Amino acid sequence: MAWYLKVAVQGHADAQFNIGTMHDESDGIAQDYQKAAEWYSKAADQGHAIAQYNLGFLYQHGRGVPVGQSTSLEWYVKAADQGNASALFCLGVIYYHSKDAPQDYTKAAECYLRASEQGHAAAQNIAGDMYAEGFGVPQDDVKAIDWYLKSADQGYVSAQKNMGHMYLGGRGVPRNCRIAMEWYTKFADQGYASAQNCIGVMYRDGDGVPLDYQKAMEWILKAAEQGYARAQNNVGFMHKHGEGVPRDSQTAVEWYLKAAEQGNASAQCNIGSLYHDGKGVLQDYQIAMEWYLKAAGQRNASAQYSIGSMYHYGNGVPEDYQVAMEWYLKAAERGDTSAEYNVGTMYQHGKGLLQDYQKAMKWYLMAATKATLMPNAILA
Repeated sequence: MAWYLKVAVQGHADAQFNIGTMHDESDGIAQDYQKAAEWYSKAADQGHAIAQYNLGFLYQHGRGVPVGQSTSLEWYVKAADQGNASALFCLGVIYYHSKDAPQDYTKAAECYLRASEQGHAAAQNIAGDMYAEGFGVPQDDVKAIDWYLKSADQGYVSAQKNMGHMYLGGRGVPRNCRIAMEWYTKFADQGYASAQNCIGVMYRDGDGVPLDYQKAMEWILKAAEQGYARAQNNVGFMHKHGEGVPRDSQTAVEWYLKAAEQGNASAQCNIGSLYHDGKGVLQDYQIAMEWYLKAAGQRNASAQYSIGSMYHYGNGVPEDYQVAMEWYLKAAERGDTSAEYNVGTMYQHGKGLLQDYQKAMKWYLMAATKATLMPNAILA
């Protein structure tokens, strides 16, 4: 510290930065964000890129300085203009999530890619996301998996999970469940709940591995016990249907509630279904509707279909074909096969709208292409 101080007061930027880092990270001295900011400022004013990034970080999080998002952005931009990968990554986050700057996927992609080219693992993973979804760049699964692999090879766990997803879905590579399982296992062995859940689902569905409900429950339960909402919903589903455990609707409700209270739309819909049918709980159409509406508010197609069905048949609400049709259409537009079929029946019989056999046939055909029995029987 004494040597750094001696040259720092003479204006040596690296020494000023190093003193700032010592205060920032409590390296040999007491942590003091205010002093860290003061020394970073001296170095940053001389164009020290890492100091500029660190100063931006302190302003973003209000450490030693008042929270100043615009000031933070200014320092990130200065550091990024010098190619600082961490600053580029932070700018990508800001542009992507519309924090303190207009949302701009193109700018976000540019920042993430520049950081990725310097080996920034988190940026490489998000670059993969952007190519996978076509945000800010043309959609390209091959480029997505290329960036995921670069990130995963550095041990970045989210990228390892994404590699599993790409192999399982056959996106950018031939579908290969064995390789997907290998990637998920790398992620799961580090205790990550989402990968544990993915492995469990593969065993539950027999997807690329022998169907094994017991192994499925073991993996999914590991994730559920960490509070992972999707896994909690899956545990509830397996209890409801007796997959690897005795059929138990009451236990299913308990697990569904854990997930639903975290906002999981599938679990909210599943609780609605149990109240609708009176399984594990007393039948209560009003409570069922409340849960369905929560899930439908998150655009859950099954919940939208179920609300339509309640209005269609007058379960807990006045029978109203027009309202039923509105909900069926919402679900059908999200690909719910049962909703597509019911839209067809509404057009065929003129319920809630003018009878239209041509539109009925259109919706029946949409459902029939998914190999559902009822539309196929009608078309036959």
